[in-house]
Amino acid sequence: MYLLGPVHLLIVYRGPCMTTAEFDDFAYPEEAEPTGVIERGMGEEFVAIVANVADEVRRNLEAFRGRRLDCRHACLAWERALRPEGFHVEVVGGEGVDGDVFSPDYRLVPLDQRSGYREGDDVVHRHYWLEIGTQRLIFDPTAHQFDDKGGVSRDRYVVDGLPAIARRF
Repeated sequence: MYLLGPVHLLIVYRGPCMTTAEFDDFAYPEEAEPTGVIERGMGEEFVAIVANVADEVRRNLEAFRGRRLDCRHACLAWERALRPEGFHVEVVGGEGVDGDVFSPDYRLVPLDQRSGYREGDDVVHRHYWLEIGTQRLIFDPTAHQFDDKGGVSRDRYVVDGLPAIARRF
């Protein structure tokens, strides 16, 4: 667990029981339960910046009910907070196969080319996350919504039908 300065950022090392060894858990300040993950290897500077802006991001998201745990809104808020700090940040993901999305245009994309998160049913569902830096490491502030849907794993993040990690090479 890291406790950084006056703002507490909880990164719990839970090992394979919640996440995999690929990630550390993320929780907003003053929250006991993690909502997301930060890919290991991100670096102390990134973790410190997240700690410094986490409370402000949470307040901005909570201004509108339901946005803190909505992946698209959370990622856009984090992108706005991290870019001015000098990080290369990209919101990645897509609408998967879900019908409750902003635009029905996603249905024009063939099933095997959709982006999102591959849940335990082996179907790519609507999901957005952040890729940080040239290494495209994952910061997903809402990842734990998948704990009961196949778990959190780097291989389950999908872009254009392929695992997102394939974009790293």
